[in-house]
Amino acid sequence: MGRPQEAIAMTRRAQQSDPVSPVVGASLGMILYLARQYDEADTVLQRAHEIDPNHFLPHMRLGLVRLQQHRSAEAIAEFKTAVALADHSTETLAALATAYATVGKSGAARKLTAQLQASQAEHYVLPYNIAKIYAAAGARERALEWLERAYQEGNPDLIELNSEPLLDSLRGESEFCELMRRIGFPAPASHGNLEVSS
Repeated sequence: MGRPQEAIAMTRRAQQSDPVSPVVGASLGMILYLARQYDEADTVLQRAHEIDPNHFLPHMRLGLVRLQQHRSAEAIAEFKTAVALADHSTETLAALATAYATVGKSGAARKLTAQLQASQAEHYVLPYNIAKIYAAAGARERALEWLERAYQEGNPDLIELNSEPLLDSLRGESEFCELMRRIGFPAPASHGNLEVSS
């Protein structure tokens, strides 16, 4: 775990080594998103999209940025594109469900969440991604249950727990603070301590 500026600098160096990789661009965009540098993340992800318009990752991560920029329709459009390009992967479907929950389309969010949970026998669904859907929907208890499941399964995405904007509504919960402690993060601030993985 490193500080945002260190992670950003390291990923920029990787991008200089491979400037035409949409994956490296999407990684930098995600780090900027977690550091809440949304305008810069937007620029980086747009560039990654231009490099390869058919790669799902820049679309998915641009959707996250658009949610934080309160550009809901554009966010949902990006997630829908990511779903199509990734052949309806569980990761992209969970991201779309999170977007629906964030913008108040609770029926659509519930439908996708049920679909994801029903498909678990055939396709692994990261508990962390389900937790984000519930957090976005304001279902704190369910979100915390799924975060605990993610912890028990050793979900590597928990490295984002300290900085993911979608989880800000949970930061005052004692269970969330305890989970942060078990993972090795300091006590959460109201909007995250903005540490991201390097």
